[in-house]
Amino acid sequence: MRSRLPLLLLAVGAGVLLAGSALPRSAGAEIVQKGGLIVSFGGSIAPRALPRVGTAPVGVSVSGRMRTVGHGLPPSLRRISLEVNRNGVLFRRGLPTCELSQLQATGTAQALAACGDAQVGSGAVGGVIAIPEQGPLPFHGRVVAFNGRLHDGRPAILAHLYTPQPLPQTFILAFRVERLAGTFGTRLVAVVPKRTRRITHITSFSLHLRRTYRFGGRLRSYLSAGCPAPAGFPGTTFPLVRANYRFDGGPNIGSTLVRACRAR
Repeated sequence: MRSRLPLLLLAVGAGVLLAGSALPRSAGAEIVQKGGLIVSFGGSIAPRALPRVGTAPVGVSVSGRMRTVGHGLPPSLRRISLEVNRNGVLFRRGLPTCELSQLQATGTAQALAACGDAQVGSGAVGGVIAIPEQGPLPFHGRVVAFNGRLHDGRPAILAHLYTPQPLPQTFILAFRVERLAGTFGTRLVAVVPKRTRRITHITSFSLHLRRTYRFGGRLRSYLSAGCPAPAGFPGTTFPLVRANYRFDGGPNIGSTLVRACRAR
């Protein structure tokens, strides 16, 4: 099945946060601030030169960091809503599917043993665990993304996050897909589990998405894209994703990420 989706959709949504008032760029990243929350965000597509008509296989890398002004903990992320550009293709026909139930209460090795054939990306996550009556404890862990399905059978992208230290933690961001009309053709929505956000504060995230596989006697790519530049122009810029984030006890943050491509 083909879905018209942008190519940074998963990692942007899984905690790489955008905010409302822009600050100067630094080291190729978008740095934004709203109130006391400051976020840097970077992303790339390889290759950048893409067909003017049609699509070609691509890989996507994204990364982000979040901090507060001063020394306080950033608020816990509660809900992510992404409205994504119609350009780009996600092709999952013939790709194995992972059930949400297969990932719950698993470490990374267990998740890969159960759903390795459905893997479409990997990365890392970092943050702070705030346990009552104890000091904040930093954590670092792995992220694995799977072509998945929700409990009601609808297709989804499942991001499995696991950290073994300072205490084992697993949580899953399950992005359900909704269709829209207009420039942003798809909305992706995920809710961070309440039991997770009570003590977990994500402060960094990175992900690389790429997967090729054979189906119907042909080599397929999970992610493909084109560059919709007008005839006679070498490239173009376009709104890639419009995001809204809700936090527990913090601000709601929204912004639009704009990127460029070269036509070949």
